[in-house]
Amino acid sequence: MATRAARLPRLNDRKVEVQQQLITFEIRGMGFLMPIEAVHRAIVFDYGRHLLRYINFEQSILPVVAVERTILNQAEETPPSSKPSQQQIALIIEVLSGFSEELQHRIVLPIDSPPSLCRLADSDLLPLPQTYEVKCVNGMTKVNADQPLQFLLNPNQLIESQAPAQLTPQQLASLMASEKMVVAQPLGM
Repeated sequence: MATRAARLPRLNDRKVEVQQQLITFEIRGMGFLMPIEAVHRAIVFDYGRHLLRYINFEQSILPVVAVERTILNQAEETPPSSKPSQQQIALIIEVLSGFSEELQHRIVLPIDSPPSLCRLADSDLLPLPQTYEVKCVNGMTKVNADQPLQFLLNPNQLIESQAPAQLTPQQLASLMASEKMVVAQPLGM
């Protein structure tokens, strides 16, 4: 005669998969992921005919990632001069550093689609093959019918890629006083 305890599934028989909560979005038709803890905020701003190097967000001048050069390993696109002003969605990426993580480093990552949340199991992520010519990427998702290919961005590498974009106090003051400085607003979601 079987005992009641023998019929119950054992807790240690279940396989529990660790999942990450990620932000998903598109850049130039490609899917990307970013750890949610690295995203400070989604923003929107108007831009015109010039390539943006910096934006003003909450009285801070933040460098804008040149996606083509920094991530896709391509030459930067110059927008056509006849292109009207349009809205751009971006993520403010934030990495804390220092002994007690008191130093904030923020950059702006322009994206082409509204961001959304997703959860992925650690087993759904693979290391990036060396044949892929993208930078600042830690890995990619497995390709299957349920999930399109997406690349997992490394926020620390994105921040480090913008280190040359750091400004002197004089340059910051000049940009803050400029009428051409683009001001970003939080994205209403």
